[in-house]
Amino acid sequence: MAYEDSGSSETLILMVTTTTRSVNSQAESWYLDSGCSNHITCHKEWLINFNAEKRSKVQFADNSTLKVEGTGDVVILRKDGSKAVIANVLFVPEMKCNLLSIGQLVQKGCTVVMGNYDKVELFDVNKNTILRSKISKNKTFQVNMKAVDVQCLSAIKKDDKSWLWHLSMVT
Repeated sequence: MAYEDSGSSETLILMVTTTTRSVNSQAESWYLDSGCSNHITCHKEWLINFNAEKRSKVQFADNSTLKVEGTGDVVILRKDGSKAVIANVLFVPEMKCNLLSIGQLVQKGCTVVMGNYDKVELFDVNKNTILRSKISKNKTFQVNMKAVDVQCLSAIKKDDKSWLWHLSMVT
């Protein structure tokens, strides 16, 4: 059971289950969580548009808390090779798994259908299927999504005037 601590407006409510998983699947696995207020990851390297100013904390059912050390967006690779963005993801370094907030997805206009033969399906506003997951043995819904490596471009200003010599030969 999760509840909101009315004494702090910065607290976000979160409910999560834990499971045993291999190291390879941990990074790409996301759990669909209907009790989670926000999308959460511990992978800062996945986040673009990172804002370290947005700090808060998440609270668990046992009243323990973890620090949120910023927010950002995660770019994922779809099966067809195109890219999609999971927006407003909390960066929680001590988190042990990645969470997709059903509530946050619904607020973005998605429709979630749960039940249909032990599965969950997520549809966009145009009723296109975004994802589908079967229920696991521990009664959770897990999806594997590959985060795109963040590519940073840098530029170096070089005060090299040698190109002017070539220009003077043309005129």
